[in-house]
Amino acid sequence: MSQLPQAVLILLAGLALTLSRLTTFATPTGSSSPRRDFLKSMTAGLAAGVGTQAIDVHPAQAAITRWSGLYKDPVHPGCERGITKDGDEFVISGTSAVDGSKACEKDAKTKKWYLIARKGSEGVSDELIIDFSPKGGPKDAVAKWDGDGIVFPDGNRWSKIKRKPEDAADSYLDGPTSPLSKFR
Repeated sequence: MSQLPQAVLILLAGLALTLSRLTTFATPTGSSSPRRDFLKSMTAGLAAGVGTQAIDVHPAQAAITRWSGLYKDPVHPGCERGITKDGDEFVISGTSAVDGSKACEKDAKTKKWYLIARKGSEGVSDELIIDFSPKGGPKDAVAKWDGDGIVFPDGNRWSKIKRKPEDAADSYLDGPTSPLSKFR
C-alpha cells in the first residue's frame, strides 16, 4: 500500500468498518447471501489492512522516540541530561557543576553544555555517534541503546527517566528553572 497520510488511512479504516456493518442486503434469518458475505469479507480485510498501516511506526520515528527524553547520569548525580532531535541531528544537553565537582548540588551554580550526535550507520537505530570534542573527548564516540538507557564507550550508563505527562509539566513549568517563573 502506498504511503498515505495517517488521517486518510484512519478515514478509510472507518469507512471500511462502516461498510462491513451495513445490512442493506436483508436476507431471511438463517439464510446467507454470497454477495453479502463477499462484501463483508472484503471490507473487513480492508479495515484490517488500513488499520495496520495507520498505526505503523516508521523506523526514523521510532529512533526519535527511543533517544529523545531526559536521563539520569550516575557519574554526575543531580546534573541535567537530555536528548532532543533537531533536523538530521540529535542535540545532547546537560549541566555540569561550575566548581568542577562531579555532582550538581541543588541550588548550586551550574553551566550548560550541548553536544551534537547523529544516528549510527545506516539501518542501525540503536547507536548514536556523538561528538564529545567540545568537552575534550573523542569526536566519534559510539553510544548504544540497551533497552531503557544509553551505554557510553567508557562504561557509563544513562537511564531514561520515564515520567507521566502531568509529572513532566509540573516539574518543568512550575520548577525554579521554568520559563514561566518570571511571571509569578
